[in-house]
Amino acid sequence: MNPVYPLQRHCFWDVIKLRTEARNVKDKAYKIPYTYKGKDYGVITALPYNDFTPELVKFRSSFLESYPLDWGEFTTAYMWIESDYPWHVDNEVTKSQHNRKGVKCALNVILEGQTTAVEYENGKYIYEAAVINTSELHRVIPADERVMARISFKDKTFKEVVEGIKEWQGKNI
Repeated sequence: MNPVYPLQRHCFWDVIKLRTEARNVKDKAYKIPYTYKGKDYGVITALPYNDFTPELVKFRSSFLESYPLDWGEFTTAYMWIESDYPWHVDNEVTKSQHNRKGVKCALNVILEGQTTAVEYENGKYIYEAAVINTSELHRVIPADERVMARISFKDKTFKEVVEGIKEWQGKNI
C-alpha cells in the first residue's frame, strides 16, 4: 500500500478560507522545539483549533460529518513547515517530546507550498490533500513555506483511516 492516499480535491473543506485564516493566525501559533533521536532540528510552528480558528473548527466538524466513524483520539491544527524535516517517524517524535500518544497517520490539506513533496524510501509524493502514513520513515524538504490544515490520528493506523474513508465513500456514492 502506498504511504500516501490522495483525497478528492476539496471534498469537505474550503481551501481558500483555510488559507486565509492560516495566514491571519500564524502570529498566535506555538513554536515547538523539534528534536528527533536526540538531535535538534529547529521548531515546529503549529496552532490547534480554537476560538481564533473558526474555519479550522469547521474543517474538523466537516470531516466528522463526511465520515461519521469512530476515529479514536485525533487532533486538528494548522502547521507551518519553514525548514527541512529530516528523515523521521511522527509517532516517535510526538511520543518522545510530549510523553503521550504519537501520531500514527495524518490527513493533510496543503494550503501553501503544494510543489513540495513528502519523501518516503519508495519515492516522492506531491499532493494537495491526502492521508499520509506518518508511521513510516519520511521527510519534507520545502522549497518555500509549506502550510497545511492537518488532522493527526493517534489511535487509528494509516490503513484503518484509509479503509474507513473508502468504506464510507462507497456507501454514499
